[in-house]
Amino acid sequence: MPAAGFSKQKRLVTQTDFQTVFAKPNRTGSKNLLALWHVNIFSHARIGIVTSKRVAKLAVTRNHIRRVLRESFRHSQDNLGAIDIVLITRQQCASLSAIELRKEADSLWKRVSTSVKKSQSI
Repeated sequence: MPAAGFSKQKRLVTQTDFQTVFAKPNRTGSKNLLALWHVNIFSHARIGIVTSKRVAKLAVTRNHIRRVLRESFRHSQDNLGAIDIVLITRQQCASLSAIELRKEADSLWKRVSTSVKKSQSI
């Protein structure tokens, strides 16, 4: 089993990485999270998280949300396949506890995985 780290290779870093996903995204969402994803050329999943000031005014809160989402992704990345994901948080995310946010993210990864498998079988 490969290490479930979160190295720089597992992140969407450049503007080009994000634009590739935004150009023709597949969408999967929940009440508080929206995942835009696109198949990539790598052998692993990569993620970029977008959390605006509209979601949470304090940087501490936005960083906490990102930390919880990254940790959830770190544990689920092996099941996602070779995709790039832009995870967009919605305004209600700030009111969720870490446990609630983690549960919602975990269920979102399962739906994304199912969507990826369906799109690749077509």
